[in-house]
Amino acid sequence: NIKFSKHCMTPQHTIQITNNIQHLSERNNMVSIANTSAINLPFTRNFSFSKRGTRSMTFGNATGIQKYKVQQTRLLHLANERKNTCKVICDAIGIYYATTTGNTEAAAEWVKDLMPGDTTDIQEIGEASLSDLNTHEGLIVGVPTWHTGADTERSGTDWDSLLDDIKDLDLKDKPVAVFGLGDSAGYGDNFCDAIEEIHDVFSSTGAKMIGYVPIDGYQFEASKAIRDGKFLGLPLDANNEDDLTEERVKAWTAQLVAEGMKG
Repeated sequence: NIKFSKHCMTPQHTIQITNNIQHLSERNNMVSIANTSAINLPFTRNFSFSKRGTRSMTFGNATGIQKYKVQQTRLLHLANERKNTCKVICDAIGIYYATTTGNTEAAAEWVKDLMPGDTTDIQEIGEASLSDLNTHEGLIVGVPTWHTGADTERSGTDWDSLLDDIKDLDLKDKPVAVFGLGDSAGYGDNFCDAIEEIHDVFSSTGAKMIGYVPIDGYQFEASKAIRDGKFLGLPLDANNEDDLTEERVKAWTAQLVAEGMKG
């Protein structure tokens, strides 16, 4: 028997589904279904699967009932039988990110999925305790670049308000790697600039910064995240080169292990 519970919010409605009972909003009449492994809905169901394995389920009918979309994010690491937990694991690699559109979160899921060894669940930095950063064997942090051309607070996310507090941490010799999201076509003259800012903040804590990537294979105009011919982390472009994300993350995570990032 499979038991699942999923909540999704649309601007006007909420659907809750379990294997025992389903409640629809009063607007569409409440339907209760008990003790059945199949859920019969009063409208058609269409399923589609993305490349990442995220399931999209839309509901609707010919009479104009508003469509609903339910997304169930795949359970990462299930294939290789890893334990999926929301708890902070002290001897695991911590993966932290901030996002606006969801692209950095999606990239963080790829990192978790492909990183050898034990990792935590991905964690939004704005919802985490900074003291937790000290508990991990290593850190992988993800950041987008929204404030293009800015000298400071380049990400436009929760990272910006936490930079000074992170500088006060003591992360001496802890391996830390940065990945960043950018738009090489629309903002190619400031491609993944926030990588440099986050890199330098963590470097100031005494962390051992790893995961530098050659600029070969990237198309862009300029980036503050380049030193000595390498990016100070892994640049990703979900807008124009999303088909390269998995390959790039896979190579990068193997590089991190070779450079001492082990959970």
